[in-house]
Amino acid sequence: MKIWAFIILVFAADTVKSQGLAVSGKVLDSGSGEKLIGVTCYDSTNSKVSTSDSEGYYSFVSGNSPITLSFSFVGYKTVSKTFDKSGIYDIELVGGITLDEVEVNPEYNFSQLSSKAILRLPSLLGESDVVKSLQYLPGVQGGSEGSASIFVRGGSADQNLILWDDALIYNVNHLGGFFSVFNPHLVKNVQLYKSYIPVEYGGRGSSVIKISTREGSKEKYETTLDIGVLNQNLTFEGPIKKGKSSFIISARNSNLGVFTSLRNVLASSLSDENKISFYDLSARVNTDLGKNGQLVYSVFHGKDMYENIENFNKRLITNRLNWSNTVQSLKYTKYINPKFFFNSSVSQTTYKSSIAFEEEFIETKEGSTQALSNQIMDWAGKFKGQYAALPSLDLSFGAELIRHNFQPSYQNSLIAESEFRNEGVSTTEGAFYIGTNLRPTKKLNLEIGVRRSRLGTEGRDFNNWEPRVSIEFNPSSSYKWNLSYTQMNQYMHSLSNTGTGFNVEVWVPANAQVPPLNVESMSLGYQGSVDKSISWNQEVYFKNFTNSIMYREGENLSIFQSQDWFEKVNLNGRGRSWGIENAIHISGSKYDINAAYTWSKTEFMFAGVNNNQWFPFRFDRRHYLSLTGFYDINKKWEMNAAFLLQTGQAFTSPLGVRVDENQLPQFYYTSINNDRFPLYNRLDIGFSKTKITKRGNESKWSFGVYNLYNRKNPAYLDVELNESEQGSSYRIVPKAILPIIPFIKYQIKF
Repeated sequence: MKIWAFIILVFAADTVKSQGLAVSGKVLDSGSGEKLIGVTCYDSTNSKVSTSDSEGYYSFVSGNSPITLSFSFVGYKTVSKTFDKSGIYDIELVGGITLDEVEVNPEYNFSQLSSKAILRLPSLLGESDVVKSLQYLPGVQGGSEGSASIFVRGGSADQNLILWDDALIYNVNHLGGFFSVFNPHLVKNVQLYKSYIPVEYGGRGSSVIKISTREGSKEKYETTLDIGVLNQNLTFEGPIKKGKSSFIISARNSNLGVFTSLRNVLASSLSDENKISFYDLSARVNTDLGKNGQLVYSVFHGKDMYENIENFNKRLITNRLNWSNTVQSLKYTKYINPKFFFNSSVSQTTYKSSIAFEEEFIETKEGSTQALSNQIMDWAGKFKGQYAALPSLDLSFGAELIRHNFQPSYQNSLIAESEFRNEGVSTTEGAFYIGTNLRPTKKLNLEIGVRRSRLGTEGRDFNNWEPRVSIEFNPSSSYKWNLSYTQMNQYMHSLSNTGTGFNVEVWVPANAQVPPLNVESMSLGYQGSVDKSISWNQEVYFKNFTNSIMYREGENLSIFQSQDWFEKVNLNGRGRSWGIENAIHISGSKYDINAAYTWSKTEFMFAGVNNNQWFPFRFDRRHYLSLTGFYDINKKWEMNAAFLLQTGQAFTSPLGVRVDENQLPQFYYTSINNDRFPLYNRLDIGFSKTKITKRGNESKWSFGVYNLYNRKNPAYLDVELNESEQGSSYRIVPKAILPIIPFIKYQIKF
């Protein structure tokens, strides 16, 4: 009640004392009419810096009149305008300027990747990847070789809140992790929060990855066709009503089904057969409702299918794995006046996964089937309001409500099919929040907020306060200091196999036996720049994890998963992560270079595990170095390169081996994650040539090499057993799956 009383008092004070100037509006691309996200907006009159939000809106309140605002964005010409009266004003920026593509937001809170930056990075088989592009940012680390999973500041992959147009996505992997599900041709902008996380976000422990999709051109129709080694991609966009409403739709379909079928035919002597494929469809429709309102509908659906059939000892053994995501959202945004706007949305998310094992005797046609399917379906509603109360004070407030429905089922059949479905579990997750952005002086900016979150689950309710604080000090225009504190609670856990490649995961809610994960994060950072051509930042952080879980020794996700999953995990673990992140960006008229280095350490401790000693997180990497670069050779040719060097991931190495009475090897261990994979390093390089065809269409050839010097980075480790007169011994053998891989790709727009 005190929070809402404070809001009412601010509204009343502003009504009584209304003075100065209030301007707001949208920042648009002059060519397509699309709104631009993350545009730097500078009030030179009051030395105030802001950015356009995720809807492309900006807002300023000043005690002075008139005011001069400058709008600048990577790849666009800067626009400056002077305003002498309050109102809603749209700003159009003209593109065509070559500048840096990876931007650290001037408000420090998040890093931002443009769609152009994502498409320029060299990648596996030429397929640009939204999530893998984030692995080049400081504090963000990749998983196993080829995996699209990311680990932010010691957090596990399920601790990333991933939003697609404000709708939650659970599994972001295609092909078991080699690619992410996000189609880069539909993505406009990616924002990563990992230090201070605004109070509007919650439900995860480590980061927020906010993906905003393109609106589609409001001025003309355009089709883009990509033909690559891995898949085909077709994108179609254009106006529904010119200047007012538009659409964009994009579809991908993999070529792997063709390749694996051909391989199975040509290699008929092999005892196994593999089938693998994926597809996805993304679309967005948006329309302006009057001058100051917009309605947006977004939808995504993707599915992966894998099957392995092996002929062994007169038996057909079949392993199947399928998973799919379906996400849709409807969002309404409205500017009431230059000081106040709100948006509200409803969304629905469905994630399904299944794993099956079938065995059939070829002669008798008898056999057995064991299978596990898992589904989680969410319905969510959100509301957010933002009010520029005073020239030095902005308020944000809102609420969200999510209904989670978890439904696992298990099938076991010997002759006829029989199935039983475990009793489903439903939980309700809700939150309300209020945040303030206070500027007591021109050199000091404070963001203070609090979020009240709640989970209603079987047997118990959880209620938690989540305070957030960010302090930014700007002694001069060329450098700044930042200090932040964030507390988050995660009310669900992901259980998955820890192996590389194709695996299935099951999401389970916190309950009376397993409390939610709590994460506290603190960071101190410094940013500097020289003439906009060189910028750098350093940041130190510390994170504390409470109520972590992990599988008990010998346990893992299997088709025998049931509702008593919490009996297979160690509970109430503690974790800690700390590190220092460094990044530098150098840009010129024809080149762009980014370098990032992170030193970090992450470890956990569970009662009764590892002799009650701390042990490294599996993806604890002490050193992580990334380099990316772009060079415009001429108007047609472009070169890009990316390099990664990182400490190998941790794994549990056996201390020895003994043979039991059945002559089977039994490995024994003394500590967890006591060894490391070999040092990981890889260089990718790419070239592209853009030209105009005889019919006036823009075409582009891209080619390059993944893993240029053929580094054999292990994706997993195998243990080989050796028998001799002296007894049994073993050796650990690294297994690489991605050697040097050339690629070629063709794109045409018409």
